[in-house]
Amino acid sequence: MTAGTTSEAAGAAGAGPGAEPVVAERRTPPAHIAELVSFTRYDYADLFTLTMDRGTAGTPEEWLRAMFEEVLDGSAQVLWQGVLGLRLRPGHAPDRVAGWRISGRGDGWVRVEAPGWMMSVQIVMAVDGAEATFATFVRYRNGAGRALWPRLSAVHRGSAPDLLRSGYGVLLR
Repeated sequence: MTAGTTSEAAGAAGAGPGAEPVVAERRTPPAHIAELVSFTRYDYADLFTLTMDRGTAGTPEEWLRAMFEEVLDGSAQVLWQGVLGLRLRPGHAPDRVAGWRISGRGDGWVRVEAPGWMMSVQIVMAVDGAEATFATFVRYRNGAGRALWPRLSAVHRGSAPDLLRSGYGVLLR
């Protein structure tokens, strides 16, 4: 897929009740999402938007907690800290989601971030009507991050639609 285009996840469009919600991917986040990032520049960005078939379900923070704390298991922490070298603070806290620091919030959005020695990452979760948007922004700190993330970003892009759908399922319980 080329930058700035949109694609729908397989099997989701127009399938009726009980079907998996539609998830669209963009490699270039729109300005209203990109302006929520505090980086002065970033090297990588992507965005996934899930269109909810049952309307708004949860706040942006509730979405991130559902996805990161209920859907993902300990292997995510191993990846984030062990492989990507992100500095997270495990444990439950009102200013953290799965160890990621909540660094910004506003009407309909929340931003979490994690610094690391190879890269720093910010994630924006936004909820607007029947859409939930999950955007990832990466800033490389050195050549190791620049070499590693392009390989791992394919895994990230491949799992993000299912993560959004699973988070939605948790919120509907």
